Amino acid sequence: MNILYTAEFQKQFHKLPEDIQTLYRRQEILFQTNWRDPRLHTKKLVRQLNTFSFRVTRLYRVLFLFDSRDTVVFLTIAHRKDAYRFATHHVGCMVRSDDRKSPPRSAWLLGR
Repeated sequence: MNILYTAEFQKQFHKLPEDIQTLYRRQEILFQTNWRDPRLHTKKLVRQLNTFSFRVTRLYRVLFLFDSRDTVVFLTIAHRKDAYRFATHHVGCMVRSDDRKSPPRSAWLLGR
């Protein structure tokens, strides 16, 4: 599985404490083996066709979506409240039910 990283993901990753970065790397290996591995606690975000999150720790999440069958885009990594706030404002995901419409996906992905 190919993983693409947005500029937002890279920026947020470098801000994380080193212990969280190390835990993320372990989770990424699990993800590449099986993105549905129960240890990742993968969840689909509400009202978004192919946007998901997985746990790094109880407090940190990675938001991602499928660009194609074998390509995944990691959108951001952050504390869970910040990650879901990012999703609501930048990806158009509805973490809670409401009536806002999703912006075009091209707004967040570099080079597309």
